[in-house]
Amino acid sequence: MYIKNSLSYTPRPDLIIKKPAHLESNFEEIITSKKSNIIIGCIYRHPCMDLEEFNDLYLNELLEKLSKENKKKIISGGFNVD
Repeated sequence: MYIKNSLSYTPRPDLIIKKPAHLESNFEEIITSKKSNIIIGCIYRHPCMDLEEFNDLYLNELLEKLSKENKKKIISGGFNVD
């Protein structure tokens, strides 16, 4: 993930979801002075990872955590879902 040098941000390791060789992610929080902060995440799910496992054990838990934060959220990545 690339963040413009002029932006203030802080890592959000509490939001990271991972499973070795199957799933990895990175989350940062962009600090803004006038509006609410923005949480940006990038997720990669390897095609060999079971989609139900990804949804049930990882993605749903992440979305539940994010819903408790009064901030804008952007999630992108390679989910490998046709």
